[in-house]
Amino acid sequence: PGWRPSFKYYSPYLSLFATLQSVVLMFLIDWIMALITVLIGLICYKYIESRNPDVNWGTTVESKLYLKGCKIALKYQKMNTEHAKIARPTFLIMLYNDNTNDVLQLFNLAKYINYSQGLIMIGNVLLGDIKDSEIQSDYLQKRKKPITSYTLPTDVIQQCIMECCICDNYMQGTKNIIQLAGMGGMKPNVFMIKINEKDTKITEENLSFDKKEPIWFSNLTNALWSGLGIIMIPNSFDFDKVLLSQQTDNISSNDDQFVNTIDIWWLFDDGGLTILTGYLLTKHKLFKNYKLRIMALDEIGFEDHTEMVNLVAKLRINAEIKHVSSIDDEIEEINQSTGQILIDNNLEKDIDIDIDDDIKEDEEEQDEEDDFEQQRKRKVSQFARDK
Repeated sequence: PGWRPSFKYYSPYLSLFATLQSVVLMFLIDWIMALITVLIGLICYKYIESRNPDVNWGTTVESKLYLKGCKIALKYQKMNTEHAKIARPTFLIMLYNDNTNDVLQLFNLAKYINYSQGLIMIGNVLLGDIKDSEIQSDYLQKRKKPITSYTLPTDVIQQCIMECCICDNYMQGTKNIIQLAGMGGMKPNVFMIKINEKDTKITEENLSFDKKEPIWFSNLTNALWSGLGIIMIPNSFDFDKVLLSQQTDNISSNDDQFVNTIDIWWLFDDGGLTILTGYLLTKHKLFKNYKLRIMALDEIGFEDHTEMVNLVAKLRINAEIKHVSSIDDEIEEINQSTGQILIDNNLEKDIDIDIDDDIKEDEEEQDEEDDFEQQRKRKVSQFARDK
């Protein structure tokens, strides 16, 4: 059944002649058995034609592709996936009943920073019980025909690997997909999520023990405990608007001196992963003219300016380094009735710090102190001699 007319000396006329010859020989040998065989064949053909089964028999190319994929998956599982030339970001995005727009925005962002062509996985949680016939039918449809069973656009599904599970709530379902998504060594290592900015503010309602834990916070903690990297985006952030404004700027801007920047806020030493994410964004054609600017907090980032420069040089990334000092403009105010703590941290303007200038200023201050001490000693000695 796997043979196709690809033989070098194949001829359709020769094949037709051999077929007619076989039929004639069949009737010459025993015409009764030959007639019975032809009648049975016609009956089977008409029966199958009347049933009209919706069956896709596939092709040998698809069969070979499947077998090759299985072998590659087993081989990849044995390899060291942490190697620099093998490791790829594999993104995981969660799809619920009411966040289709959020999934599309996260998918667009992942596509723009996915310069190394890693996998993008979308997990879907069906609320209910697997014994429910309706839920069971929906689940089976999404497993067998993912292209047509989801509410996402077809072009998005074709670029992703779809994962689906049935669970009583979104928190537990997301936890299951985080742990079980992927195959072998090809598992997600970056979890993309949108967070609600209202839940991050320190208010009486958020500090209350009666407040239920948000879904995004539970998903965030589960992803961290599972060893995944995190990309968090606030709900107010619209990546589509950024793309639209960027395309508009490219068309209308004629000023060569105007430089667009991508600011990376260095909150803690993560080995350069945050800087690498911004760098991957500049590899896309829409952001290729953008300059990287690293905003390093003095209290949280590197203590020495040289260490930051060495890290950027080690990563071979061309970026401008700016140090930002954080100060508390308002002292903590405690309300005894509610126990609410209000903290308002404001960031000063960006200040470029030159280490050499700081050292010179310290040396000048030290010299002034030494001169003042010597003058004081001379006056004391003169006073003692006069006495």
